[in-house]
Amino acid sequence: MFLGRAVVSNLLKFVPGLGTGAGGAIAAATAGTLTTTLGKIYISVLAKLFTASRSDAPSPEDIAREFKTRMANRSEESSSGPRT
Repeated sequence: MFLGRAVVSNLLKFVPGLGTGAGGAIAAATAGTLTTTLGKIYISVLAKLFTASRSDAPSPEDIAREFKTRMANRSEESSSGPRT
């Protein structure tokens, strides 16, 4: 999905005037969506890890492992169709 937006935004930039604005708007929307999604996943990972271990802070390795797991699960969900 993000790759498609990037391709379209770059193709639209070939249209003088309109293309640059539309391409920039699509690129900005994509960047905003990506940043929001990664932030939400990161916060949910930290909440899970801190809840599971109330006494110790999670290690960077634990955070990275859980983050990768969440990203893989999200990728599998999006490739299998829309979420309900």
